[in-house]
Amino acid sequence: MSASSNSSSSSSASKPEPPPENKGEPVTPALLKWMAHMQQEGLIEGGPYLAASSLVKQRNAFGMVKYGQPLMTKDGRDDVEDAMQEMGDLLQYTFKAVLNRRDTRKLREIISVVHLLLYEGLCDKGI
Repeated sequence: MSASSNSSSSSSASKPEPPPENKGEPVTPALLKWMAHMQQEGLIEGGPYLAASSLVKQRNAFGMVKYGQPLMTKDGRDDVEDAMQEMGDLLQYTFKAVLNRRDTRKLREIISVVHLLLYEGLCDKGI
């Protein structure tokens, strides 16, 4: 990778986002509904479904404390930028866990749900 392409991707991955606005619809109930539907359809197994839904609920509670609101669809932030920044952190923490020979099964369960969302999308499931 050239120095110029490296610097542009690294500056993009660190772009500060504004504080969230309380606009749009809450994301968490729709996500939990989608996951439950995908689990009922047999596309998410029980273990990953339980792990992912528990994590989403915990992170929603954390966001309520930190921001005073749930994650909203029209909150004024760049959702792809936020996800890319979190993915960069995820890659580093996952690599660290692998280097330290940690059990990463919990991570694989959650990643399977993320993979389904990215590659199957909402699948016109009324969400």
